[in-house]
Amino acid sequence: MIVDSDSVSSTGFTGRYRTATQREKDDPFIEVTFEAPGIIRQKGMPRGKDSPLRFGAALHCMPLTLGRSRLLFRAYFTGIPAFAKLLITLKPKFLTNLNSCKILEQDAGLITTQEDHFKRSKHALKDGYILLGSSDMFVKSYRQWLDKVGHGMPWFQGLATRSSNVDEHLAKVPVLPPNLDPISHRAGNYVETRYHRHVMHCPKTLNALHRVQALKKIMLGVAVVSITLSCGMSAASSQALSNKLTRRLLKALVPLIPISSLAAAGLAKLEQRFFVSFKRKAQMATETGL
Repeated sequence: MIVDSDSVSSTGFTGRYRTATQREKDDPFIEVTFEAPGIIRQKGMPRGKDSPLRFGAALHCMPLTLGRSRLLFRAYFTGIPAFAKLLITLKPKFLTNLNSCKILEQDAGLITTQEDHFKRSKHALKDGYILLGSSDMFVKSYRQWLDKVGHGMPWFQGLATRSSNVDEHLAKVPVLPPNLDPISHRAGNYVETRYHRHVMHCPKTLNALHRVQALKKIMLGVAVVSITLSCGMSAASSQALSNKLTRRLLKALVPLIPISSLAAAGLAKLEQRFFVSFKRKAQMATETGL
């Protein structure tokens, strides 16, 4: 990771990065731009200089209050093979959205755990992190940028300094002890689910959830009706079972039982993906400071 030192100003900074493998192949860098106060743009060739694939992305972060932000993410690709374009087109949009939620939740679990840690330890960020030049350069530069210009922003927390309203807010929140029961924490698994963070705000994902729930109920109904009718017919007299129509109905109903049951179970599992929550990380659960 490289930050252009002459680009750092009150309006942001620019930089670039590439993996060790890309460096060995002398592949081009992925270009990164930070536009104050909360836009990250990337563009480049993720698969090397010999690949036709190009991509660009923009992440807009809008602070709502201390500890809460709204994120808007947009990405584009060029040079994608035709079969890959077809797969992307056929994939339901709500599945793409849920996968994006999964990526963000991996970070949210760590961030909220760090939040707990610094609330207990009272350390500045610079004293609580070991920032690696190979992977944390942009984080360090952003926090240093906040140290310089954060006084013009609400809730700012730089590498060495932070605004007084952060302390005022935290003073109202009880100190979070190690191994806190998640039901007492805003990052727990009981209220802040994926549904609250994304689904209820996204019409496409919300409509998909309603369809999944409706189809699950239909499959459960089919399973119950099939089992009831099959049992009723089997309990009937041998004369009824000899009836040609009865035998045909049984042949149709019996296979429906496992098919509809498995379909309902699969839909129930899919439904759970709309309500996933992130987890606080265990490795810092007992830390009280350096």
